[in-house]
Amino acid sequence: MTGPSPQEIYAAAQNMAEASPITRALIFAGLGGESWPADPELVGHDEFDWTVRLYGLTERGPSQNAAIGEWVKSALTLHQDNKTARATDGRPDCPFNGAAPLPPADTQVAEAV
Repeated sequence: MTGPSPQEIYAAAQNMAEASPITRALIFAGLGGESWPADPELVGHDEFDWTVRLYGLTERGPSQNAAIGEWVKSALTLHQDNKTARATDGRPDCPFNGAAPLPPADTQVAEAV
């Protein structure tokens, strides 16, 4: 089984970026995201952070919402980091993808006979 494409990760991150914090957490969990709370008996400073993981991306933050927010930022730039962007504007889902624009609608074309 292969993992999600960079475009699917980007689309999920876009959906979460526009959602409210509670909806973002629900979307994250619905996609199979995992989260671990801070350790109740802290030993070191780094154990205070929440950890979240989805689609192989792991991020940390002082709260679950902050950690998911960091995941969203990371996911939105993933296609730029691993050079899988398909368009010159940096979006992985650009509809033009380097193709020339369509001709005007009133352009005469040949008819098949």
